[in-house]
Amino acid sequence: MLLVQASGNRPTLVTRPVLAAELRRAIEPMDWIVRTAELVYAPWDNGGNGKTTEFSAADLVKFIPTLDLCRSRVDALERYTDKNDRELVERARKSVAAIRSLDKGARTRGATYQVTAAVHTACGDFLNNHRQIAELLARESGDQ
Repeated sequence: MLLVQASGNRPTLVTRPVLAAELRRAIEPMDWIVRTAELVYAPWDNGGNGKTTEFSAADLVKFIPTLDLCRSRVDALERYTDKNDRELVERARKSVAAIRSLDKGARTRGATYQVTAAVHTACGDFLNNHRQIAELLARESGDQ
């Protein structure tokens, strides 16, 4: 094994299942956003009366650092990704980018119905993106 490593013949790209597992780890920091967004979105999604919990001021402060952390982790995996597997990285990036839209929606100001609609739309988009990438990565890594 040391001879293979010393000769420079070791693989430089990871296999698709390994990439999927690493991408799942890369987007793990956004799990708290998913849990909070589900609480905000759930009353609407289940046909409720629209009374939602709001993102707290502490949550709003953590959106961008979480976005930056996830994005840097996903970007770091790109150099180990085969050309045929780049769509996994791009889909993970899209899911991470949805945090910015959620941040903008949560910071919307105006009439109550406008704010509620913006948050509802942003939560729905964010959760939809996250659900899709989570299912894809679970399937690709062999966990499903």
